[in-house]
Amino acid sequence: MAEHKASLLLEKHGKLEVKTRPTPTPQKNQALVKVTAAAINPVDWKIIDYGIFVEKFPAVLGSDGAGVVEAVGPEVTDFDVGDRVFFQGAYGHDDETTFQEKAIVQTDIISKIPDNITDDQASTIPLAALTALVGLFQKTGVDVPVNGPTANGKGVLVLGGSSSVGQFAIQLARIAGFSPIVTTASAQHNDFLKSLGATHVFGRDASTQELGFKVLTTPSPVQGAHLATVLPPDDSVKEKNSGDKITVHNIFGSSHQFRDLSVPFWQTVGQWIKDEKFVPNRVQVVKGGLAAVPEAIDLSRKGHKASLLLEKHGKLEVKTRPTPILQKNQALVKVTAAAINPADWKIVDYGALIEDFPAVLGIDGAGVVEVIGPEVTDFKVGDRVFFEGIYRSSNETTFQEKTIVETDLISKIPDNITDDQASTIPVGTIAEFFGLFQKTGVDVPVNGPTANGKGVLVLGGSSSVGQFAIQLARIAGFSPIVTTASAQHNDFLKSLGATHVFGRDVDAKTIQSSFSMPVALVLDAISTDSTNHLH
Repeated sequence: MAEHKASLLLEKHGKLEVKTRPTPTPQKNQALVKVTAAAINPVDWKIIDYGIFVEKFPAVLGSDGAGVVEAVGPEVTDFDVGDRVFFQGAYGHDDETTFQEKAIVQTDIISKIPDNITDDQASTIPLAALTALVGLFQKTGVDVPVNGPTANGKGVLVLGGSSSVGQFAIQLARIAGFSPIVTTASAQHNDFLKSLGATHVFGRDASTQELGFKVLTTPSPVQGAHLATVLPPDDSVKEKNSGDKITVHNIFGSSHQFRDLSVPFWQTVGQWIKDEKFVPNRVQVVKGGLAAVPEAIDLSRKGHKASLLLEKHGKLEVKTRPTPILQKNQALVKVTAAAINPADWKIVDYGALIEDFPAVLGIDGAGVVEVIGPEVTDFKVGDRVFFEGIYRSSNETTFQEKTIVETDLISKIPDNITDDQASTIPVGTIAEFFGLFQKTGVDVPVNGPTANGKGVLVLGGSSSVGQFAIQLARIAGFSPIVTTASAQHNDFLKSLGATHVFGRDVDAKTIQSSFSMPVALVLDAISTDSTNHLH
């Protein structure tokens, strides 16, 4: 009998190991698919950790898959050998799950993959999309929109719009003609969720079942309203019952259990994707085939630790947050060093810059590349890099174990400095980069000096920003490079490139005497009362 490899869960709460198992033969309306991509869902690690759903071992896990048809049953007419397809596996039926080289699928609940998406992208769709499908159409009286809108302008609130289920719910709601489509998410997701179809996006601090119930009951319950949740309703919601007016229920996205919904969905979703009405999740690929399944599950399970500012003017606490998914030109970096800047304590004390909480602070970082996006060519896993975070998104800041970086805005760390040293560079350097080159008519000195002997005055030369300004000015060919600092810093600042160092109490006339022509550029690196009079 033919065999294939599979990632087997050997026992309840056990380990995953790659072993061989018999390759099944497709029956009447089935196909045998060579699996090319399998997505990870939280249910996979919950089966391992909590011992739920699966009772027979060894077992093959995996709900979401994509691949190529290798054989079809005698009654299959809509699919041929060689077709690229995606599908949802069935837990408890090891021949039909996805963490294996070959799987059996029921051909009424699969779809061909359009040419405009990859197998990896297609594999992210099934479970999350079916969960959204069941929530929107199972008990609401709204039909699956196979032939056009069916919701007749009903409104829908999607709590957690940036989640996988939330993104698919927004798109299905748009296709079905729900309006308005209101969702909750962090501010950085606003534009993306509106591109999917959301009409309104509110902050994620409102994303609770309690909020959903309040929306449905304010000012009074709406006849026939529904609160559908991916987890069982919590006690605060169950205790508030509104008679027959509101239906509260949890949803499970199963193609096999809800065929009245899933069959029309699978018959139509391929065309929606081809027409760009429905887009898959953004993908983070873990390479290594079946042997990498434990690593991928661990990534889904654990997330990573971060220092979270819980509220404006609040405290920082170490908590776990989800590890983000990469975009095309991004890298996931394991942070090994993060520098502290005045902006960090000003955010905490003054409530500046950040409006979305809990938030991860930190703008200067260094670390090791763990994963790269599909279009990254200049960096590889294992590279030591340093980078500047960005406060717009907690996925891109540095007071956490792992962060996302844009690979056109990072640099490899040379062997002659440490990660700690590298982490001190970004924000101080970038600040003076703009000061020296943004509006001065002097180009960035990529290929040699560009300043043509222009002079510069750096106020506060011993500050972090001042030290970087002096070095950048030297590289660019500014001359003279005059600075102010306490006397003990003279020799050090001259070693960086300063030609003249004056005390902090120096007057403007003395400084001007260092220049053979009027001073054209002054960089104030500290902006205090002691420097303002010299501008």
